[in-house]
Amino acid sequence: MWRPIVASRQDVLAHYVNPLQFIEASRPKGFVKFEPPRGRPKQEPKPVPQPAPEPDKIPEMLPAETYGRWPGDPGGFAVNEYEVSPDRPTHEGVDVYGKPFRYKHTSRTHDVTMGYHIHLPTAGRYAIEAFIPAQFASERRAQHFVTHYVDGLQSVRRVEVDQKAHWNKWVSLGEYDLDPLLPSDGLVNVADQSHETPPQLIAFAGMRWRKVGD
Repeated sequence: MWRPIVASRQDVLAHYVNPLQFIEASRPKGFVKFEPPRGRPKQEPKPVPQPAPEPDKIPEMLPAETYGRWPGDPGGFAVNEYEVSPDRPTHEGVDVYGKPFRYKHTSRTHDVTMGYHIHLPTAGRYAIEAFIPAQFASERRAQHFVTHYVDGLQSVRRVEVDQKAHWNKWVSLGEYDLDPLLPSDGLVNVADQSHETPPQLIAFAGMRWRKVGD
C-alpha cells in the first residue's frame, strides 16, 4: 500500500520497499561525514548558464499511454528524510516543461530518499524513465531503485544515472513487466547517497512509465 508520509526508516522498509540494504552495503568502511570548512559562509547552489532549448528539440513529456509523476504530486510522491543537515538543504526548481523538481547536494551518509509511485491503468510491459533537468544536476552516479517482480517474487534493481550527461532528457531505467495489482510494482526510489568528492548536486524531477508492450 502506498503511504505518502512515513516517519521512520523501518516503516519505509516495510511500506516502500526502500532498498536501504543496497545503500548501506555500498558505503565505504570508515567513511567521513562531509562538513564544510569552518568559518566559510554557506553558499546556495547557483545554476550553470545553459542556452534555452529550441522548442522542437524538447522531448515530448507524456506520449500516448505514458503516465507521469512529479515532486509534490499528491498520493504518488513521498520524501523520506533520515538525516537533516543545514549544509545540504533541499531546494525547488522548475524544469523546461514548467514542472517542479527538487535538488540538493549529495550525502555520503544518505540524508533522503524520494519515492515515485503510480497506479497504472493496465498490466503490461513498461519503460520507466527519469527526467533530468538542465540545472542543478551534476551527480554522475545518481542511484535509482526500481521495485518489480520476477517469477512472482518481488525484486529491487539498482540503476545508476549520470545526470550531468543527460540534461533535458528522459533516461531509461529499464523495461519491466508491471501489474497494478501487485504491491509496489513499478515503485522508484531515488537516493541522495553518493561517494563523490566534493558533493555534487542531485536533481529529483519527473518520472514516467511508458507502455511498450502487452
